[in-house]
Amino acid sequence: MFSSINKDELNAVPFVAPSNLLIKDFEELLHSVDQKVEVLLKEIETLEQTRNALLPKLLSGEIKLNDL
Repeated sequence: MFSSINKDELNAVPFVAPSNLLIKDFEELLHSVDQKVEVLLKEIETLEQTRNALLPKLLSGEIKLNDL
């Protein structure tokens, strides 16, 4: 179905390699995105815990919205 490619054929394929500066800038950008994702995941976890604690009490009438 597909023919295989050997090392020489692969080495003959032209490609553009990014500069070291571009790689560094990209890594810095991704690092900041990763940090933001980590913060947001922690926030989601906190909100889930709060919801799980409050929802049963709200549904049972143990607490009312006025009480919050």
